[in-house]
Amino acid sequence: MEPAIHIYIGKDRRLAIPAQLCKEANIRPGDGFLLTRRGSQLILTPLEEEAERMRQELRDMLGKGVNLMGDLRELRAADAEDAARHR
Repeated sequence: MEPAIHIYIGKDRRLAIPAQLCKEANIRPGDGFLLTRRGSQLILTPLEEEAERMRQELRDMLGKGVNLMGDLRELRAADAEDAARHR
């Protein structure tokens, strides 16, 4: 288990993550996170990690052999064609 790091929340409700922890965790200014609460714990999840989890969940739901990008392109082309016909 990693040691706990003591931080404070400022009057503006901002918190500062120590530079050494940012370096170790590869956290850069401007990085996005999801903040979730589990009981009294606050959990930060990098947006990239959550996006990949969601992509994998979608892949698992769709199953093998499904070309979602191709299907979406076909649907978009059909929508564009339909819109052009109704002008």
